[in-house]
Amino acid sequence: MGMRIYNFNAGPAALPLPVLEEIQAEFLDFKGSGMSITEVSHRSKWFDDVMEDAIERTKRLLHLGDKFEVLFIQGGASLQFCMVPMNLSLEGRPVVYINTGTWSTKAIKEAKIQGKEVRVLASSEDQNFSYIPSGFEIDQTEAYVHFTSNNTIKGTQWSTFPEAGNVPLVCDMSSDIMSRPFDASPFGLIYAGAQKNIGPSGTALVIIRKDMLERTPSHLPTMLKYTTFSEKNSMFNTPSCFVIYAISLVLKWIDETIGGLEKMADINAKIRTQGLLTQPHKMAVDSHLIDFGKRRCCLSFQRSKLREAIADCISDFLGCFRNENTPFAGNTQFENQVLIPARHMKIPQKRMPISPHELISSVNDVMNASIIK
Repeated sequence: MGMRIYNFNAGPAALPLPVLEEIQAEFLDFKGSGMSITEVSHRSKWFDDVMEDAIERTKRLLHLGDKFEVLFIQGGASLQFCMVPMNLSLEGRPVVYINTGTWSTKAIKEAKIQGKEVRVLASSEDQNFSYIPSGFEIDQTEAYVHFTSNNTIKGTQWSTFPEAGNVPLVCDMSSDIMSRPFDASPFGLIYAGAQKNIGPSGTALVIIRKDMLERTPSHLPTMLKYTTFSEKNSMFNTPSCFVIYAISLVLKWIDETIGGLEKMADINAKIRTQGLLTQPHKMAVDSHLIDFGKRRCCLSFQRSKLREAIADCISDFLGCFRNENTPFAGNTQFENQVLIPARHMKIPQKRMPISPHELISSVNDVMNASIIK
């Protein structure tokens, strides 16, 4: 096969190569069925085994126990922005949000659209969402406390989660789910769009504590009730079969190849401490394409924790092109293959190929961008 891309872009993330190879190997004949995974019935034993495997591996990796249900719901994390307040709000009790960036802002908007009593407990908007708020107190009469564990656009991550007492935590973990172990017991609900860390796009992983299901109002539309999915094992209607299958393989890879979330966290810590991103020209030798903007699957490259490394990364990257002895000097083919986030530079297009000379001329814009502040 050709050289693999290091994809740090927004949207779908890189998947582990062994997972892609396993998908390729059994794509035309899934488990001896004579059908592709995209063709087998969701009512068949073949897919029932896939669903059960994905659920059990999620529970095992996160040490969930029997108090939680694992659901797969179409619509991604964005649908969860509205389903959470629809299902989990309580009469006469505010729904509480901690606003740390773009995604929590969207979640707040969806709760307000429904006319819920929304209280923004804390926010870092005053400094362009460049920090995680602290020093707030949670009233024990609140329905739930919602926060976003990792803010990909602004580059902040909760290293420890809020202490809410008896108030259930609700968390959007789309971009760091399965990157580290954590205690799930304080959470009433966790959701994650699959495409950022555990599979292709097309579904959201929803982990809900069973007692929270009792809050679901009976008057909600059928497909917007968490109980609809919990009562039918996420198969009330046809689920995103291929996506769930791919998720099950990613979870198997984390479980059996990586060795679990403790090992995954060790890998992430090693990447941070050894500054793996400080030598992008070596990455370029292997891949011929670097696309800055999003980290690889399950490896949480947090910008707020990599400021110096990223600054070095840019410096080394530019130095690579200044050195006439590098393999890329004068290589116009490679020059047209470097993609960077234009939001950090004065470039009219959202994303565009940029030559080393253009990159060098824009370095001041890069160094002043939020990515390394």
